[in-house]
Amino acid sequence: MDNNVVDTQFCLHYHGEDECPFRDEYKARVWMAELHACKSDLGTPREFLSFVCAYISKWDPYTFQAFLARYISEYPEVSVNEKAMVARTYEVTYDESLVYEKPRGRTIYESRNDGGYFGSNSGVLLYTDGRLYEVTSSSPEPRISFGFPAYRLLGTCREMGQKVKAYLLVHRTEVMALPAQAECWDILDGATYEIKFLSKTCKGYMLPESEDGAAVVEMASRVVRLVRSFGYLREEQYGWAEE
Repeated sequence: MDNNVVDTQFCLHYHGEDECPFRDEYKARVWMAELHACKSDLGTPREFLSFVCAYISKWDPYTFQAFLARYISEYPEVSVNEKAMVARTYEVTYDESLVYEKPRGRTIYESRNDGGYFGSNSGVLLYTDGRLYEVTSSSPEPRISFGFPAYRLLGTCREMGQKVKAYLLVHRTEVMALPAQAECWDILDGATYEIKFLSKTCKGYMLPESEDGAAVVEMASRVVRLVRSFGYLREEQYGWAEE
């Protein structure tokens, strides 16, 4: 084989470029790993996947498992069983139901708790077409999942999406009056919330006991109750709503 020709048939993000074209941290690091894999004369997709995972595993211990989980999930050239075997090598939870890049859509409601230093990502995401996603962690280790959420489709109900959107539009004045930054300085675990109602985004350390956050929590509870009326989000971790 001509040494000047790079075989990129097993690559997802490296396509022979001289310089990395990505600003996204995950894609940039995968690009570099795939570049080195292409120079290693690997004969099968499984060998390629294993090499890239080994390269990624040498990075920061607080990010590499999240990146591995995403890369293994997105890699199309090997079987589910082979993916699971590679994932076990690096103590990564491989879940076919998860996607690691935020799905595209027009947001009606989104809530996410980043988990802070000791917890895990959690939340929900509802789009106008009725797709409802659980926001969860890309790694079972809380410190590793910090800042790297994953998404699981819970179901699709267009009527639910329309009902929630209509409710927020009716209460648009109330929604727009919510504080953009809600703080509660008594929280010590570093966890922050980001809640979006249509185009209004509220961020901060939000609890019902927080003076700034109380109104945001109340509006979020109303939305969760609406979604629950369609049979979703029965578990407590999806919101503050009370039956």
